[in-house]
Amino acid sequence: CCLILCVNLCVIWGNSMVPGDLSGQMSQGVMAMLERIFRHPMFERLSAGFIELVNRMLGLTIPSHNVGGFLLRKAAHFAEFCWLGINLCWLFAILEQKGIHRFAMPMLCGTLAACVDETIQLYSPGRASSLADVWIDISGVCTGIVLLLLAHNLFTKLRKSKKSKKSH
Repeated sequence: CCLILCVNLCVIWGNSMVPGDLSGQMSQGVMAMLERIFRHPMFERLSAGFIELVNRMLGLTIPSHNVGGFLLRKAAHFAEFCWLGINLCWLFAILEQKGIHRFAMPMLCGTLAACVDETIQLYSPGRASSLADVWIDISGVCTGIVLLLLAHNLFTKLRKSKKSKKSH
């Protein structure tokens, strides 16, 4: 669990250390691959009205010429931190955290990791720190925690159900 958690943090923080121009090239490469897989440039077809709505709601400035790349980068932030939330929840379950601490401790650690991530970007050439990214990261951590807790509860109920059927 700790090894997977360390690898997860190395990937997250390692990506934040990548200079902006190289990070952009990596995103463009992934977008090109996705467009070849789906044969449909779906991200680039979002309407200007939707982009404007998202800009106003989140206080962002989405470049209309690269909507797909922008959304891909935000989805990557979310996914990295969702996986972090799962890892942290797993770690604190192993450490036998009970009650609210099963959620609060992974959430606190994930929030700190998001803050470190954005701080690293302040010192990476061509990168900038973003409060919106911190919120995306925290949302990912929260989603990961909730997914793991729901899966655990479902597994526990199924196991109890099988035990009660065997005893009858």
